[in-house]
Amino acid sequence: MAGTRLQIVGAFVLFALLAAPMAWHLTQVERVDLPVSRIQQLSWTTSRFGGADKFHVDIVTLSSRSSATLSSRASNVAYSTQHLELTAEQKKTLKAAVATGLQATDDALKTLTTHKQFTVFLLCEEQASAPVLTVGKHRHAWSSQCQVEEGD
Repeated sequence: MAGTRLQIVGAFVLFALLAAPMAWHLTQVERVDLPVSRIQQLSWTTSRFGGADKFHVDIVTLSSRSSATLSSRASNVAYSTQHLELTAEQKKTLKAAVATGLQATDDALKTLTTHKQFTVFLLCEEQASAPVLTVGKHRHAWSSQCQVEEGD
């Protein structure tokens, strides 16, 4: 019995010793020289991500009252204001979602947008309290207010 255990342990040690050089070779990482001067030349504005792309934000009101035109302090942010007419069923669903909670409101507003831009919904509730903007997980935010006073 002891001889069998010794053979098993010996076989494992032999395997580990034979496999170690190959494992060491496979785990080596290629290193590339990157001098400090090259690092200092890197620039965000000249990279492919630092372009002059505009970040479009749609302000969608759900009432007939229009929001004032917003301006941005950032040069790459553009606001556009729109009015959205909801059907009676959509209004009922949205009102029930707002009464239910944040997650339900977030999911209900997700169905109102089809594009990939960031959208801010102004719900215009009668009992609107503080000017709070709640950000959802589906590229939109909402407020119970009827208008937004300032941009970013």
